[in-house]
Amino acid sequence: MSADRDQRLPSHKTSESGWSLQITEADHEANEFRCLGGATWDTKAERDAAFDAIPASETADRAVDDFSWMVDVLDEDGFSIVADREVDEHVVLELLGASSIEELRERAIEREALGRAIGEAFVEAQHG
Repeated sequence: MSADRDQRLPSHKTSESGWSLQITEADHEANEFRCLGGATWDTKAERDAAFDAIPASETADRAVDDFSWMVDVLDEDGFSIVADREVDEHVVLELLGASSIEELRERAIEREALGRAIGEAFVEAQHG
């Protein structure tokens, strides 16, 4: 990435639905995938331009480490992955404006736990 351009993903959605990128961490040892963050644009062209500006990993063809990171291109439905690109750790940190992967991982784990708690409360309310 060019040092003279701010490549961070927007920290907010510009609309309730739209065209998104998400950054997913793969924990190869635990066989787990975790969404670390992402952004949504109003148009496919804006999303595609943002994706095109993200450099691919320089180490993708090397032996698999414990972790790897992908930028996933999501269809307008927000769920279907239509393309992806492996990226390096420093790119993830720059895109998400974080100082460490551990910080991002902790936030993702907290979001996952909250989601599980909400789901359990919903099921309890339905059956309770």
